[in-house]
Amino acid sequence: MVFSSRVNWEETTLLIDETPMQLPKDWGKYVDEPVTEKELTKLRRSVIRQSPYGDSSWEIQIGKELGLESTLRPRGRPEKMNRGKSSLSPCPFPGVKPI
Repeated sequence: MVFSSRVNWEETTLLIDETPMQLPKDWGKYVDEPVTEKELTKLRRSVIRQSPYGDSSWEIQIGKELGLESTLRPRGRPEKMNRGKSSLSPCPFPGVKPI
C-alpha cells in the first residue's frame, strides 16, 4: 500500500491555497508515474549537493544566477590530462630510479 497526501483531484475541489499555475488535465497521471533510476540518482545528487534540480540547461542557468556553479561540478580534484602516463620527469642522476 502506498501512502500519499495526494488526493483524487478530479473528484474534489478542496484546496488549502490556489496553485501558482494551471495544472494540466493529466496531472494525476504524471504525478503517479514511477521515478526512473536515472531521475532518482539525479534528484539525490541535487539534495545532497544542494544544487538546482531540473533540465540540464535550466540547472546551469539558475546555478549561475544564484552562484551555485560549484554544486553542479563534480566533487574532488580534476583528473589529470595525461592519464596513464607518469608526470615525473626522468631522474637526472644516472643509475638512480625515481620513487
